[in-house]
Amino acid sequence: VINSSIQLTVSGHLSGAATNWIGGGGKVVLNGTSQQNIHGNLRLSSVDFANTTVDGIIIANNASLRLEPGSVANFLANSKLTNTGKFVLTSSATATAKIGPIPTSATITGEFTQERYLPHGPGVGGWYFLGSPFGGKNFTELADNISVTGLTSGFGSQGGGILPSAEPERSTIFKYVEAMHNVRTDTVQKIGWRIPGNENMEPGMGYRVWVKYYNNPSHKFDVAGSLTRGSGVDNEFTFPTLTRNEFSPCFPTDPTINKLNCNEEQRGWNLIANPFPCDIDWDAPGGWTKPSEMNNAIYTWNSTLGGYRAYIGAGGVDLGVTLNGNINPGLIPSGQSFFVRLSGSGSYTRQLRVKESAKSTVSSATFARTATIASNQLRIRISKPDNIGYQFDAMVRFMDGASDGFDLHKDLELLTGSGFELAIQTPEAGNLLLNTLAPVSETKIIPLWVDFKANSGQYQLSFLDVESLNESSTAYLKDNYLGSLTLINPQTVYTFQASGAASMDAGRFELIFNPNSITSSSKNLSQKNILVFPNPVIHEKFTLIYSGESDHIQLEITDLPGKQVPFTFRHTKPEAIEIVLNSKLPPGQYLLKVNQKNGIRVFPILVN
Repeated sequence: VINSSIQLTVSGHLSGAATNWIGGGGKVVLNGTSQQNIHGNLRLSSVDFANTTVDGIIIANNASLRLEPGSVANFLANSKLTNTGKFVLTSSATATAKIGPIPTSATITGEFTQERYLPHGPGVGGWYFLGSPFGGKNFTELADNISVTGLTSGFGSQGGGILPSAEPERSTIFKYVEAMHNVRTDTVQKIGWRIPGNENMEPGMGYRVWVKYYNNPSHKFDVAGSLTRGSGVDNEFTFPTLTRNEFSPCFPTDPTINKLNCNEEQRGWNLIANPFPCDIDWDAPGGWTKPSEMNNAIYTWNSTLGGYRAYIGAGGVDLGVTLNGNINPGLIPSGQSFFVRLSGSGSYTRQLRVKESAKSTVSSATFARTATIASNQLRIRISKPDNIGYQFDAMVRFMDGASDGFDLHKDLELLTGSGFELAIQTPEAGNLLLNTLAPVSETKIIPLWVDFKANSGQYQLSFLDVESLNESSTAYLKDNYLGSLTLINPQTVYTFQASGAASMDAGRFELIFNPNSITSSSKNLSQKNILVFPNPVIHEKFTLIYSGESDHIQLEITDLPGKQVPFTFRHTKPEAIEIVLNSKLPPGQYLLKVNQKNGIRVFPILVN
């Protein structure tokens, strides 16, 4: 065992047996001044390849070097490694071995193998979005760990344990071809999904793979091949070309001509994969070259819950299906495929590039993410008490410079999954997971879109990050089916039944954001110079106490949508006004606007 911060420097040969290994938090450094050979079965925790001689380090034929889960292999400048045996990056439920940033001067030859742990539970099986960090191998690489079936005319002809079938419905591997998002070939090859032909797995290309759980008791799969690494002056990898296609005569979008071809929600999606045998950081400074038309967001599939999780970079916002505990929400695990989207209009192709410097060796990512908390935002979560473990998040946030439409790099489109979900409904951009708006200066009514997936029963809406909302606004939930209005606070949990067509309407709910204070000068009114009581109102009567000149005060009462409510008032004291509502109002929330010469303050009042 080599303790942390300690290194064992080896200048000669290394030989291992299956029962012996070098572990601990430290590392082995191979820096011989002549050829170094690795024989037998060697297990290491971490290793630096530092031999720069002509022959460098050679993993002998029939020898194996296995790196333990969570360990890192580093190649130093001008180092040389020739692998004629096996070099395996192993995996466990919590970590996977990885290869750190590779300098352009390092020389590496031979094949590598990487294991990946699949976090599945009991059941028949599930879809995983996978990729390979190695080149030169076909889909038979998966068949030794996963039951694989393919079309006889496609990759099903590759043998190697792949079961051939003439029925496309039996295929267990799909890729995504954005240019065919408007073409339906058969019952399963539609909306861009296509069965691969007799071809190799391409590094950087994403695949949707069905894993039968009872055929994968180890929870692992492995892939092998030639190492994928950055190249050129910038030491970067170029992903398969990204595309966006708008098909004539549907440019600009005209849904009345051809609804299938003109479905804006299907355009521009590209399924790619982490090309490296190492986690990569979507937010790595200088680590990416991203097209300007591409939203700075990634979408990953949660196989257990059957839904997408979306992360938008720089802001650290993670939404969609239930989140997990990754410390860094921008980490993309090795072997993980994910969707990106070209959101700019028109038909075009673009290149996405990632550098070796985007690799992250200090933490391990699993096939999921978590969220960070920003300011002035409201996260809306839908859940079902009888479906423990699944929940779905969308968010509204307010930011200077944002618009009410779609803002590239600030908003997230919805990529729908198989479970119930919600989104922010916008007339300009459709359904959004994240809608970033200008700060609240007047009442904003924001429709929510809910898809229950025909699953009736009891649901709950809860609200997170309420405390981050600016103090100048108050949020409400409006239930259009029941006609109710609920003040949103950190403890609010709205429980409701969805059991019929009307109660399961996609537009049942709205969010209402009301400004507490609007001012035409630099001086806001304070809580101390105006007081409203009782609140909730009793017998349609309440009192307003204020400070200042009464000749310069104006009052207005409205419901939340802005319709004025009739009332009368009288001065009971020089600094007090008694207000009487003229008609019997429906129970709910109303707004009292108090206008003085130095500004306006808006008070929510509750009528029971």
